[in-house]
Amino acid sequence: MARTSFFTNILNGVDKLVKLEVSTIIGTFKPNSTLTAQDLANGNAQDAMMEQIDLNDAMLSKVNMLTGDITTTMTQRFTNDQQLREYHSIRENQAHEIVLRNVKVLESVGKMIIDFAEKEVDPRIAGGNAPTPPPANGDANS
Repeated sequence: MARTSFFTNILNGVDKLVKLEVSTIIGTFKPNSTLTAQDLANGNAQDAMMEQIDLNDAMLSKVNMLTGDITTTMTQRFTNDQQLREYHSIRENQAHEIVLRNVKVLESVGKMIIDFAEKEVDPRIAGGNAPTPPPANGDANS
């Protein structure tokens, strides 16, 4: 039962894996006072650190990492402000670098899992702890 749930979660998350979203938002915000220390410790607060009060301007880029398609939307203020667009571009590049690092980490973890699985399948790889098979002629003394 747990395996089905695990694989279902993986399949459901594939769409999220191929989309990178970068948002730059200008507005009035206040700290979210409902967060607990446990929320922070569990990593549940990343998207809830601030409560939006008034959104004035925003720029959003969505990147499909499989097809390379990039869609960027912005309010008028971003159209007229080169510094805000440059800031958003820097954040896009930083997000891209993070994705590349994460892919390398996932590759490394995947390789470790495969190596571990291979050692479990063939105990000789794991250090020779497997029992020695009897000789082909049936003579245990040879």
